[in-house]
Amino acid sequence: MIASITAPSQANYTNRQYNNPDDILARRGILRQAQAMGWKYSAGVWNYPVYDDSGEQLTYRTKNTNSDAKYKYTWKPSKNGAKYYHDTRIRIAIGKADGMLFVANGEPSVLAYHASGIYNVLSWFGEGAMPSTIADDFAELQVKHVIYIPDNDNAGRNSAVKLRDALHNTDIQLTVKDISSYVAHKADTNDLWIACDFDPTRYKNSIQAMPQLILPTYDPPKPKPVYNLIPTDNTEA
Repeated sequence: MIASITAPSQANYTNRQYNNPDDILARRGILRQAQAMGWKYSAGVWNYPVYDDSGEQLTYRTKNTNSDAKYKYTWKPSKNGAKYYHDTRIRIAIGKADGMLFVANGEPSVLAYHASGIYNVLSWFGEGAMPSTIADDFAELQVKHVIYIPDNDNAGRNSAVKLRDALHNTDIQLTVKDISSYVAHKADTNDLWIACDFDPTRYKNSIQAMPQLILPTYDPPKPKPVYNLIPTDNTEA
């Protein structure tokens, strides 16, 4: 089940000239959603608030408009315990969706889901930065089923394996979708939103029809070696 909330219109954002930083978001079909989530541009970066799952603001995160910048993302003033990026109504959205949660690969993809009307979605801050507490965090949010569409590259597939392993031996069902037939190499669900011409029905139907991604067989973690730290006395009496 998808928790839908009426999404702001994308009208007038598909055929126009792009002369300011906000137009980068408009081209990706997520400008209105970014504005709704408090994104503001200043001095070469977007600044936006990050909330906890109760809707309380934790901190600000910045995203550099220059994708080649040394520091693409920074925290203002600090991370302050932030783990996930999501709407302030994430708990309500998960409840409306009967425990279903979509996992996105980053903030722009979260906004793409929002643009289609899907609000039961979150991301963490970088595919390689999955919180170690994710299984407990999802259980606390009363998540029953996770749907993850990783980026169409090896990093995305590796992140899917990590998520699968983290949710192993829990009651949370995981479905990993294969986006490769829908978008180019290295593309993501924001690119899928663009490919669907910002049409919520096409976007949701594409997700629904997307095949599952075949992952390597689960390899349980090897037990840590146990060392005898008690000195032994081998001398004979």
